[in-house]
Amino acid sequence: MPRIGHHVTHVGHAVAGHQQFLEPVLPLRPRRAAHRNAAQRAGGRLPLQMPRTADGSAGRTAFRPRRHPELPAVPAAFAAAHGKGLPRRGIGQGHAPRVRPVVLLVLFLLPRREDILKDSQITNYELQITALLKICKSMFHFHSLCCLVSALLLMSACGIGHPAEPADFVADDTLPALYPDYVDVTVPANIAPLNFMVDDPSVEAVVVRIDHADGSQTYGDGRKVIFDLDEWRGMCGRCRGSDLRLTLYSRSGGKWHRHPSFKIHVAADDIDPWLSYRLIEPSYVAYELIDIKQRDLTSFDERVIVSNHIGRKQEKCLNCHSYQNFHTQNMLFHVRGAGGGTMLIRNGAPARLMTALRRDSMLSNPVYPAWHPTLPLIAFSTNHTGQFFHTQDASKIEVQDAVSELVLYDVERDSMLRVPSAAEDLESFPAWTPDGRQLYYVSAHYVPHDTTMQIDRDMANHYQEVQYNLCYRDFDSVCLTLGEPHLLLDLQSMNRSATLPRVSPDGRYVIFACGQFGCFHIWHPDADIRCLDLRTMTVDSLADVNSPRAESYPTWSSNGRWIIFASRRDDGNYSRVCIAHFDADGHAHKAFALPHADPEHDRLLLRSYNRPEPMVEPAPRVEL
Repeated sequence: MPRIGHHVTHVGHAVAGHQQFLEPVLPLRPRRAAHRNAAQRAGGRLPLQMPRTADGSAGRTAFRPRRHPELPAVPAAFAAAHGKGLPRRGIGQGHAPRVRPVVLLVLFLLPRREDILKDSQITNYELQITALLKICKSMFHFHSLCCLVSALLLMSACGIGHPAEPADFVADDTLPALYPDYVDVTVPANIAPLNFMVDDPSVEAVVVRIDHADGSQTYGDGRKVIFDLDEWRGMCGRCRGSDLRLTLYSRSGGKWHRHPSFKIHVAADDIDPWLSYRLIEPSYVAYELIDIKQRDLTSFDERVIVSNHIGRKQEKCLNCHSYQNFHTQNMLFHVRGAGGGTMLIRNGAPARLMTALRRDSMLSNPVYPAWHPTLPLIAFSTNHTGQFFHTQDASKIEVQDAVSELVLYDVERDSMLRVPSAAEDLESFPAWTPDGRQLYYVSAHYVPHDTTMQIDRDMANHYQEVQYNLCYRDFDSVCLTLGEPHLLLDLQSMNRSATLPRVSPDGRYVIFACGQFGCFHIWHPDADIRCLDLRTMTVDSLADVNSPRAESYPTWSSNGRWIIFASRRDDGNYSRVCIAHFDADGHAHKAFALPHADPEHDRLLLRSYNRPEPMVEPAPRVEL
């Protein structure tokens, strides 16, 4: 939901966006100064009605309603378009109706639900609106702040509606499409409510009965199912290790249908309470609007960590946020552009912009980071990255490294150590084992076909030959050096390519993104998440986790029981956060989308989620 302050500043647009509520709200009582004076002269009593004209219609004494000095008038075009539906009292000749701040506050606290307003079924939401409209009228009449308090208390008291379960229905053996798809998923007990909707415009309304260990409850909000946060937490808390069973009723053509029930399994394993990600428009050449945000996974609270467009004249690219061992006391992210560098937070101290991390011997500034789990040490890859576009391929774009290598940065000594490698090896995306004894990464061996051509152009002509294997190096914690490279998994022999490896907290599994070639798989529709068992050296294709579209940026929760990743399963263009349970037997369950207060959130958001990173605590706000 947009912030109130933002819309009050732009009240003209805000009013237009909530016009479905304005007709019963806008009529303002005139001050009736002329009638008050006349009444006082006549004995002090005010007239109960507006004076009538000769034809019996109500008189329209001109007046100027009192208005807040910071609020502009409602646009004249809007007043002209909707004035006919407004009661005649309160609209003076030549004056457009004006909206007071307290009314705007109430309006913006209401979500937009046009489909519910059209629904003939009486729901708690409609009763809530009716009550609020009555309070709004009293606000105009008494000009009292206590009315606002009453409205807020009423809204909190109304909460989520519990509609009656339909008694007259037709049994239907099919389940309509739900968005997001939460059918038969396994979720953490501390996850936010899994609000969803029936993805069928012919459906007029839905009611869901949810059965749990201590009873049952019904929910329904038009075509959407919105759970009460406290009630959801109570149900999940009591059902750890068992199922919530949902029975869905839908109404089409005035008739109710009961569909087969489905379950949501509540795991005994919690998930880290916080998740950070980069929100970015899926463009190729610019970075006008980038935020690194964090989300409370136990609710719908979302906060900004850093933004490139707040209080700055020149936007900068923000990327590669990283934390040490899931904690935010030690964290970093890169700031690209004029005056950029690496923003570093050490031991919870205020962030410092490190502008001189690139040393003379390095290929580039540090790029992809990995904090050592216990030492003040960060492994980076340094990369010469370029991109080119396809004209006849669904992948649209290729992002490739012409050269890349690994470096180690000692945070306390501010020293950088290059990791020796062969000139033909492209090493990238480092990831430490949880004990810090080994560094995993991906490596491709590419020999140019035409030595007279620049390497990036030669590689662009043979991009499908660039395939990365999983490798590792042993780490000496005394000398702070890495050993010789070792091949862990030969993906090239399988005609595949690996990227973004992450080792599970127990050290047994490695998840990674896998495609046919390259290391930037978010644009590859064939890209999936794979899991390597280091004991058996077998690779699990994670069939219940993946989709026909691109999956990338996999990572683990701190307890190793949840896989979090980015997926373009919705439309192939925008990345969304998905979560899958990984049980103690090493089996990954069906993935589910990050829940939102509004089930349509992901469809309406024109930005991608990038690099989801779980945290055990919130990160501090950083100003550029």
